[in-house]
Amino acid sequence: MRVVVIKLGSALLTQADGTFRGALLQPVCACVQGLAQRGIATVLVSSGAVALGRRFIPPGPGREIERKQAAAAAGQALLVSAYGAALQPFGLLPAQVLLTHADLAHRGRYLQACSTLRQCL
Repeated sequence: MRVVVIKLGSALLTQADGTFRGALLQPVCACVQGLAQRGIATVLVSSGAVALGRRFIPPGPGREIERKQAAAAAGQALLVSAYGAALQPFGLLPAQVLLTHADLAHRGRYLQACSTLRQCL
């Protein structure tokens, strides 16, 4: 199976104030559809959840890792929703698979992640 991986980072998806650059997704989704029509599976890897969610987490006590996780939790919902809206006109559905380093470092978890990704594709 041929697979193309497209990576969109936080700096590309968000502006300096943390707002989302949603217009960027339409041409990317058109590209994904074009690849799919040619029989090429596509994985869209996206950062941006922490950057999008930071503005919803008020300053206060707590360790930085906890603040990042809270920002990611808030921002992830916005990110998946934006991808869903951008992919819908092309008849495509987003799927979310969250992986950590540990998921890839442990053989059994790695194989499970590969199987999950294959099913999504």
